[in-house]
Amino acid sequence: MRQKKNKKISTGFTPLEIYSVNKIKKERRKSLTGFTLIELLVALTLFTLIATVITGIFISVSRAQRKVFALQSTQETARYLLESMSKDIRMSKVQFTEVGNYDRETLTIYVKNREQYINFEFGNSTVWRRIAATTTEIEKATPYPLNSSDQVKVTGKFYIDRREEPVRIRVTISLQVEGIKPVPTKKIYLQNTLSPRDY
Repeated sequence: MRQKKNKKISTGFTPLEIYSVNKIKKERRKSLTGFTLIELLVALTLFTLIATVITGIFISVSRAQRKVFALQSTQETARYLLESMSKDIRMSKVQFTEVGNYDRETLTIYVKNREQYINFEFGNSTVWRRIAATTTEIEKATPYPLNSSDQVKVTGKFYIDRREEPVRIRVTISLQVEGIKPVPTKKIYLQNTLSPRDY
């Protein structure tokens, strides 16, 4: 029998050549690991779209927040005006002698515990208040605003209901308040009906 000889299979490369070829392949792979122009354009487009969406959301949230703050400020102003006038009217005597129902833009009251006359008047988008010691001085007294006319626009009327004695006078304050600055708001309508305690 013949014995088979163990032949080494040769690749035709020496170990040094194999090492050199492997090194060249690795270097080629390293040089090919960068981004292509198309990959950069796709990444840039995605980034731009995401940034645009996030900016749009931020702007709309910011606008909504400003509107809410403006509406809140308008409501606070309206409540302050209504409460301020209501408090004075409740603790006073209304200077009104005619019998029946009347609507007016001005109202004069006498506050007994302070011994002074107060006049409220709607005009020029503001509620004006005058204070004096007598009814003759009330027209000459310097009016000062109860609200800031550059931020809100206020209009309104006083509805006075006076019937024959012993029925008390009823005063209804009707306000329309609209925000102007920093963001315009819808009109807010408030009304309060009350009777002075001193009649």
